[in-house]
Amino acid sequence: MANVANLEKKLLLLMNTEGSFAIALTGEWGVGKTHFWNDFKKKYNDQFKLRKYAYVSLFGTDSLESLKYEIAVKTHAIHQSEDRLQGAKSLFNKALDTVDLSNIQGKGLSLNIGKSLITSALSSLVSKTVICIDDIERISDNLPIKDVMGLINDLKLEKNCQVVVILHEAKADEKFQEYKEKVFDEVLILDDSLDALKTFITDGSALDVMQLFYLTLQVKNLRFYNKVFNNYQQIITSITSLSETSK
Repeated sequence: MANVANLEKKLLLLMNTEGSFAIALTGEWGVGKTHFWNDFKKKYNDQFKLRKYAYVSLFGTDSLESLKYEIAVKTHAIHQSEDRLQGAKSLFNKALDTVDLSNIQGKGLSLNIGKSLITSALSSLVSKTVICIDDIERISDNLPIKDVMGLINDLKLEKNCQVVVILHEAKADEKFQEYKEKVFDEVLILDDSLDALKTFITDGSALDVMQLFYLTLQVKNLRFYNKVFNNYQQIITSITSLSETSK
């Protein structure tokens, strides 16, 4: 669809530079924003000028320190489909929560180490990185949106990062509306993702019907079509005598 093609073209121009920026990718519930971004990164990551990447979700993140830590430990080479060190990093993360680091003795030196200090050290390594922050509308009540927006701005200006924030803007905190003009260089809207149906609807006849449904009734929630197709497959698998018309 034109909207997807235009967004890809716009994003490619941005990613093909080393300049820092922060953009918001928004659209209604279920339209496929995260799917679009993941597909875009998979197809074009070899054209990204910045060669480090991190994806984090704000869902369940309840402090700014935790968000900084998540970004730091999830940063990896852009060409990797996933962080190959994520397992080790997760173990390290659990260790921080279970081991008393307040007083470590070593060679006669008493070291006072806290998680915030380690987080700060790790965060200092996050620079010139493509960072995707998802689910900002699901932010915890314990994490002020002002602090998150401040971090995004710092990542852009001080760390020379390229930050992509995915959200359903209409559901975001009103404070987001207040700060978005100051933080984001641009707001991109995904309002049509018809082509995304092809990625999980593998039956040609079913795809034709669902595309017609999409275009006629303008129901754009991809999760709806995924559920419908899964139910459809269960029915035609269990009842093999169905005619093509019945299917």
